[in-house]
Amino acid sequence: MNFPQLSSLKHKALAVVAVFALLAVAEWLAIRSAYFRLNEVEGQLEVARGSQVSLLKLDRTTQQIMSGSAPGKMEEVTSLTDMVDLQLKTLAEGGRTEGGNEPIGPVGKLTAITVKELRLKWSEYKAVAAVATTKNSFKDTLINQAVQTVMADSALLSRQNLLQQLLNTEVAQAKIAVNGKMEILHTNYNL
Repeated sequence: MNFPQLSSLKHKALAVVAVFALLAVAEWLAIRSAYFRLNEVEGQLEVARGSQVSLLKLDRTTQQIMSGSAPGKMEEVTSLTDMVDLQLKTLAEGGRTEGGNEPIGPVGKLTAITVKELRLKWSEYKAVAAVATTKNSFKDTLINQAVQTVMADSALLSRQNLLQQLLNTEVAQAKIAVNGKMEILHTNYNL
């Protein structure tokens, strides 16, 4: 009987089994890591898509308010603005999504640059849209209040006309700027 050969063969078989076991564990860890990273990226994409949809809704609502066809939608504009702010902050800094179970991490370094630029453009759009929607919604109210206070004095009436012209000019400029800022968001960030 050749026990040393059998023992040597047994050791070789155990060594091969151990190597395969280590490879299986390493492969399992790599797959698990890739799976969790994929879930995180999927969560980030979901937040990005949500912000795109919110921005499009906001643009549509802003256009309706500026055209005068939806004067009572200021609350919707405010809630959509807050939602987009939260979504962009979540993309940049990480955190929990609205209704999400698991937190997502911040986007990668290269994507973070784009998100930072997007947040700057978003801030510009938000400021212009606030002027356009707020002043357009309350333009008639402001003018009526001015008219009521100046009915007796014709010199003040010319000031009221000047106020109306200024408000109309400011609203018109804001309307043009809103369209331009949204166009920048659409073309540069595929919204």
